[in-house]
Amino acid sequence: FGEFALPDRVIRESDLEVELSQLLVQLGHNTPVDLGKPNADSPFDLSEIYDTEIEAAAQSAYQRDYMMFGFDSWG
Repeated sequence: FGEFALPDRVIRESDLEVELSQLLVQLGHNTPVDLGKPNADSPFDLSEIYDTEIEAAAQSAYQRDYMMFGFDSWG
């Protein structure tokens, strides 16, 4: 436990519906993927709470993810 390992698959948000459909087929399921509307269940939009302090905290907490996956500041 506690060792670093690369994920088996990284799915970008823009490819999510297609990638999840392909994954379901690989697993033997023919269920269509319905992602619904973005932010359908969110009480607020990220832009309403996002600021440089939030970004700094996220980068500090997820430094490895920012480096490994090429994450950048959201705003």
